[in-house]
Amino acid sequence: MICLRINNLISGHLANRPHMQLQDIYKLLYQSYMGIGHLISDTNGAIEYLREEMAELDHQMHPEPLWETISTTGLVGRVNLRPLQQHNIAVQVLAERLVLFAQNPPGSKHGLLSAWNWVGTGIDQGELPFTLPDYHTFTETLEKNNYPMMHHSLVYQKLYQPAYRILSINLFRDLVGATCL
Repeated sequence: MICLRINNLISGHLANRPHMQLQDIYKLLYQSYMGIGHLISDTNGAIEYLREEMAELDHQMHPEPLWETISTTGLVGRVNLRPLQQHNIAVQVLAERLVLFAQNPPGSKHGLLSAWNWVGTGIDQGELPFTLPDYHTFTETLEKNNYPMMHHSLVYQKLYQPAYRILSINLFRDLVGATCL
């Protein structure tokens, strides 16, 4: 049986987004273990990028929760930008927390590799809706590129139009207050 915590995490995300691809599962685990290292190095750059993205958000999408856990521990999650806009939080306040989070990744590459191996076990045991040949082909690509950060699959981008930022639960609570959870 696949590691129960990883199975529950992935199954929960697949229930909400049934067209997730292996690439999206990998991205979920990458963000959970490695954080967001890309995109954010300074507050001013983060502010500008956030302002541009938030101005272009399509609010006709299906309802999203403000917070979605992306780690087996519950300590790391996605802050969805569409519902965040309703809280009238200043972009600078969010950007400051993003920079803080980027400076302290939540896990390790070893943790990522272990979790990804569990995905293969889950596929092999029929617990995840992917094929083993696809998993092995994708894993070869990951290995050749030293397990990089990736974008969501084109299918995921088209269907779900993701707009979120990754934070620790503590920084999220600091951002919006514990009552929003």
